[in-house]
Amino acid sequence: MDEKKIEILIHLISHCTTSGHYPEVIMEGGARAFLKYPRLFASCLSKYRGWRSIVYLLSYFLENEDPGLRRLTSILGNTNFECELKGQLAFLNSIRK
Repeated sequence: MDEKKIEILIHLISHCTTSGHYPEVIMEGGARAFLKYPRLFASCLSKYRGWRSIVYLLSYFLENEDPGLRRLTSILGNTNFECELKGQLAFLNSIRK
């Protein structure tokens, strides 16, 4: 998967709540891409102002994957955005337990 495909997927996810066209399929695909290519996905995600809402939508699918959220937080790097993203993932994980 390349950067352009992930950018398109993120764009689709950002419109899932308003489009009404099978949002769970798009978000599940986004969660799988995030798990498979976490650093590339984070890099593309950092370009979106509303990235927190995208992560919130994906987190429902990420928590069902094993190891899911734990794996993502261990793989993501230490850039400012990745640290902020790890914090958001940890927060979402904590409120769902």
